[in-house]
Amino acid sequence: MPPPSDLARSTALRAGIAAGALALLAWCLVVFGALVRAHGAGLACPDWPLCFGELIPEFDLQVAFEWGHRVMAGALSVVLAGLVAFVLRVRELRARFAPTIAVILGLLAAQIVLGGLTVLLGLAPWTVTAHLVTGNSFVVSLAWLSIGLREFARPAPVARAELPGAVEKLVAVCALVLVIQFVLGGLVSSN
Repeated sequence: MPPPSDLARSTALRAGIAAGALALLAWCLVVFGALVRAHGAGLACPDWPLCFGELIPEFDLQVAFEWGHRVMAGALSVVLAGLVAFVLRVRELRARFAPTIAVILGLLAAQIVLGGLTVLLGLAPWTVTAHLVTGNSFVVSLAWLSIGLREFARPAPVARAELPGAVEKLVAVCALVLVIQFVLGGLVSSN
């Protein structure tokens, strides 16, 4: 396989940095969603996608929390669309990262649907939990894309040490426990 072009490398580096920043912003959005929940503002806007049938409603603290969460999510979605276009315009990056981007876009679509269902179904525990888990999966997928893009941009591949099988199993078990904790946390907070 020929080495990546200079265009592909420079685009990958910039896109990798942007994807990392987007992962951080998405994590902030997850935290903001927890604040919406903690302040009892989950149904401050009783309809979706509008708020009281308006694009910009009258505000009180709870409406500001809920509406702000929606606006931040919308802005993040627009920025992600720009990042996707920036990456996919380069053939080499499209060939390498299209599957990862498809996963990210699928998670975003699921997250949008779950956000709407969370409101429309009156904070049903399953929607709250699925929204939390999908949001965190979205953050991880953006971080994964960021790492992959930045590694692609390197002039030479970085040699990675192989982890012993026991360490790999421990990491897998810890990841599974973390996912279970997210699910349980979502269920507890919504009940």
